[in-house]
Amino acid sequence: RSFSSDQVNLATGVLGGGSGRQPGSTFKAILLAAAFSQGISPQAAFPAPGTITLTQPDGKPYVVSNYGYESFPTPISLAQATAESVNTVFVELEQKVGLAAEVSEAHDLGITTPLPSQDLSLVLGSADVSVLDMADVYSTFADGGIHYPARALLSVSDSDGVRLLGGPPVGVRVLSPEAVADIDYCLQQVVQYGTGTNAAIGRPLAGKTGTSENEGDAWFIGYTPQLTTAIWMGYPQGESYPMTDVRGIAVVGGSFPAEMFRIYMTQALASLPVEGFPAPESLGGTSPDGTYTSGTVASGPFQPTASSTTTTSTSTSSSTSTTVVAASSTTTTGATTASSTTMTAPPPITTTTSEPAVSYTHPTLPTN
Repeated sequence: RSFSSDQVNLATGVLGGGSGRQPGSTFKAILLAAAFSQGISPQAAFPAPGTITLTQPDGKPYVVSNYGYESFPTPISLAQATAESVNTVFVELEQKVGLAAEVSEAHDLGITTPLPSQDLSLVLGSADVSVLDMADVYSTFADGGIHYPARALLSVSDSDGVRLLGGPPVGVRVLSPEAVADIDYCLQQVVQYGTGTNAAIGRPLAGKTGTSENEGDAWFIGYTPQLTTAIWMGYPQGESYPMTDVRGIAVVGGSFPAEMFRIYMTQALASLPVEGFPAPESLGGTSPDGTYTSGTVASGPFQPTASSTTTTSTSTSSSTSTTVVAASSTTTTGATTASSTTMTAPPPITTTTSEPAVSYTHPTLPTN
């Protein structure tokens, strides 16, 4: 691409001359971090209706729906809600955790731009963020809860070997090992059983799909203990160019972004040993209040199990590698990155975007 015609680096958001993009449901992992830091369990069960009406902090009604208005007859666990990206559960959780705690957690994990603290659509990814910041957030999970600020250069030395810039990364613990183990567990469900199965790479992997309103942005962000990669797909023009027909499909996070992630990560990790995540020591936790059950998950794939090969990555001394990928194309069949606007909350707002399970047939992506 020519800098003379496009001066915006879509991967770095504001720092690159843009405004960022809406992260969709990838932001839900940040709320999980805040919730688990408060002692809420991945097994805490919430009602999961197809549509729910809540009250914004300013008193206005806020209507949220799941993808396809899917509803569940009984309360479901946070683990299942994460795997299936259930919007109505996450806005209920957001009310319990508190917007202030969610915003604070986001900044601790690596988000560098201001976030709205009076808008329940935040957990559904309505605020503009950069691809780099979201990669940094998920790298904090991969690093066992220690945050290392993202940087492009580790160090610069002169011809005599004297370091002029940089040095060993300095990290700050922002999540407990116990909270990270719960996050790892929930995000592994996404790849194993939920909306991110197309990203599976044949080794332990945690990640999350994301799709903004009207398919304007599509994401997959995932990590192993060694490497974190963020894939974003969209048009530079933003939501005015929705990805409703790219190679014959409407693009969601579990489609092309997950597949690009799989192709890249399979090669990037080919020479590295298989490592697993620590299993949660306890899933007792606490429910948000007395109306929700805690401690038992319905039978099925959402039971806690240790990885077949488990290593502990909760006390790392250096950050994992981080990859930011912005898929770009200016043709009518490809998508690229762009600035997008923050969703506001006029009464009432109806949000229907969540993540469908992806099952379809389409042309195989090229591997080069």
